[in-house]
Amino acid sequence: MVAFVIARGTLRLGLASSLTAAVLTLFAPAVTEFSIWELGFGSEPLASFFLGCGFLALVARRHLLCVLLLTVALLTKETAVWAPLAAAMTVLIRPGRQRATTAAAMLLPIAGWLALRFAFFGGIGGTYASPHYLPVADFLSVTGWKLTHFHHLLVSRDYAISGARWLLLDPAARLGTAVFVPLLLAGWVFGAGRKILGEIGAARRERRAIALDDASLATIWAAAGLGFYFALTLPDLRYATAAVMFLWPVLIAEVMRHRSTLLRLGLAACLLISLDRGLHYITTLNPPAPQSNTNKLFKAVERMNEALQHLPPNIRQVYVLSAGDDLSDVAPAYLQAFLGVKAEIVRVIDVDWDCGAGERLAITHQETGSLVTLSATLPSCAQFLFEGAILDSDRLVGGVLRRSDTISYELPEAKPIENRVPRAQIFDLGRRVTALIRPKGPARFIIEPSGPDGTLVWFDVPEITPPGGGPSN
Repeated sequence: MVAFVIARGTLRLGLASSLTAAVLTLFAPAVTEFSIWELGFGSEPLASFFLGCGFLALVARRHLLCVLLLTVALLTKETAVWAPLAAAMTVLIRPGRQRATTAAAMLLPIAGWLALRFAFFGGIGGTYASPHYLPVADFLSVTGWKLTHFHHLLVSRDYAISGARWLLLDPAARLGTAVFVPLLLAGWVFGAGRKILGEIGAARRERRAIALDDASLATIWAAAGLGFYFALTLPDLRYATAAVMFLWPVLIAEVMRHRSTLLRLGLAACLLISLDRGLHYITTLNPPAPQSNTNKLFKAVERMNEALQHLPPNIRQVYVLSAGDDLSDVAPAYLQAFLGVKAEIVRVIDVDWDCGAGERLAITHQETGSLVTLSATLPSCAQFLFEGAILDSDRLVGGVLRRSDTISYELPEAKPIENRVPRAQIFDLGRRVTALIRPKGPARFIIEPSGPDGTLVWFDVPEITPPGGGPSN
């Protein structure tokens, strides 16, 4: 909807062109392919909606409303952090009164977000999405991948539009979008850049304020969102959701400006591919098939949530060792708050599980004084890893990894990974691990899959008295 309003109201495109922009945005991989499956990923489109509404409020010079909407966007998803900066820059380059004061007000969402981050999390780093620019080769490799796969942001990556019935159609769609989208982007960059720089030059020669039209402001926001995506050291397309919301309207405006039949045919092809794949996702994959991996994930999440929400009242910590994806992409503190769990949730270690229904996670445990020893062995179709955490090479010494004062690991099969991909694990942790854990009180350990039906099992550890007497704290 916001893409439609940007196209129709801000860029003054016709009804058909505006609807095309809305459809292409809705079915773009950055928007649909992730948010359709998981509520957490759905926060990206929601934040982008508030961000886009903030832009429209700014264009209408409703500055207070813009600040409020950008605040909501940033609190919905932190990847909206670039928008207040773009809003401040927009205010500074537009004619108007008290531009400096208004521009400073546009930065209030960032100030509030920083205050909350430091108050509750002690800073802005330490997450899987925190920028990591060293080694530089890794960052450049991710950036190169984004450039060579740029068309994946805007047009579906699944080109099986003929179901393999027409031999040449699918490869032609794949190659066509890989060529057309970058050329379209290059044309937009050249045309918009020449227009904006021309206005800046004219303003300097005539010694007047810069007077950019609304279309140029949309271009600046599209460029800002795209720049933020490339600045991140993560390749995930969903972080470009807001950029895509601005990109398709301005790209279509560029096509309409040139009045080129070839460009319009390319745009129509992108629309057909997006419609075909988008409707395929909606009609056949949502809800997913009963035996699909996505449906199995949903069932695993349901079982895990059920286990976490029905803990004994005396449990102070929950240690989870799961071979599913139900916790690997989740911040335990966020999950704890979302489910209303009083006990602290601790992910012991993650598992890359690519096994059949009959495989199990073999595990034993032993309690000695204040120490719980958890030994786990995986089948050959799986391996241990720390999802979202890139270990420094000096953290693993003699097969022992110290995580904190209360958790350490013995990893007898761990070895460095050669020729690894950027931001991948430095170590292959192997298939055997012994976790040495000192709970801070009564604790529950949840393991999945380990039961006879492949579901989860658990055991409880009572209050442990450390050597010397007195309860643990």
